[in-house]
Amino acid sequence: MLPVITTERLRLRPLSRADLDDFHEYCKVKGVGESAGWIHHSSLAESRFVLNRLLSATTQSIFALELRASGKMIGTIGIKDILGVGSVFRPLFGFEIGYVLSKDYWGQGLMPEAVGKVLRYCFAVLNAKALYLDIFEGNDRSMGVAKKLGFAFIGKDVEPTKFASGTFLVNHFMLSRDEWSRNKQGVV
Repeated sequence: MLPVITTERLRLRPLSRADLDDFHEYCKVKGVGESAGWIHHSSLAESRFVLNRLLSATTQSIFALELRASGKMIGTIGIKDILGVGSVFRPLFGFEIGYVLSKDYWGQGLMPEAVGKVLRYCFAVLNAKALYLDIFEGNDRSMGVAKKLGFAFIGKDVEPTKFASGTFLVNHFMLSRDEWSRNKQGVV
């Protein structure tokens, strides 16, 4: 079970079925999902299906990002168990971090604030040796989060998506526990 983690402006807590309306509100906006390799949702039923699938996943834990001031859920951060440790893009035991944020809150520094706390949780509690981010080419906002938090670029490759074109160029980033400990990037 995920803990509840607070930041200056956010409360990170386990995602739940009660988040459906807020989840749908940002998942239906064009550009939000497309930045992460999925097509924005076309109906509440689609959002319900995806939310239920996320909640039943056994290889991933998901934090809901909730504004402390209002209680509104505005995004998620997933921690996914990785397979293929020892590969060129996954050289150390760890987890892949994935995140999405409502377009209404882009550019406010909320995602680095939240991901920074999740890094601490993964290294200190889950004992990860490394954390990984896979960011689609052109997603400059996510690349900015990666750089701000000290992730190092480790390579690119092509991966499938749910778009008609079928593939995207993906940038792979890694942050080792040793590097995080040395720098902490202002994350406490």
